[in-house]
Amino acid sequence: MENKIDQPMTLNKLYRTWYGIKRRCRSEKHFYFKNYGGRGIKMCDLWHDDFYQFEKWALANGYQKGLQIDRINNDGNYEPSNCRYVERKVNAANRRSLTNTSGYIGVHNSNNSGYVAQISLNNKGVHLGSFKTKIEAAIFRDVYIIKNNLPHTRNLL
Repeated sequence: MENKIDQPMTLNKLYRTWYGIKRRCRSEKHFYFKNYGGRGIKMCDLWHDDFYQFEKWALANGYQKGLQIDRINNDGNYEPSNCRYVERKVNAANRRSLTNTSGYIGVHNSNNSGYVAQISLNNKGVHLGSFKTKIEAAIFRDVYIIKNNLPHTRNLL
């Protein structure tokens, strides 16, 4: 099949994105494998086996210059139902926290033996509420983001 973008594959941004995802998810020698394949994150077989399927999905789902591929669920796989194209700041905000012991973005243990849900808006912390369990806090935070049509936001600890 000929290259639809009409340039050498190594110059094709989508090809480099596809190849990078494959390497992070499959190659134990890749520097970031521990953060992707090492955590069980995979690229779906449809995309892994056929760059043109990935390219076709990307072009039909918002790919444009300046945007980055983002996994909606940061613990989920690279697959059509879990990926989107977003601005760099949204992608950067949708990261797992390496210091958050609750395991949920924007949720942390409070001093009063409960859990607090927070988001950051315009570089200011917004307290969403206190909850008995971390799951209640995480669900409330996710619903708040969806109801207010907000992008994934950086967690606050």
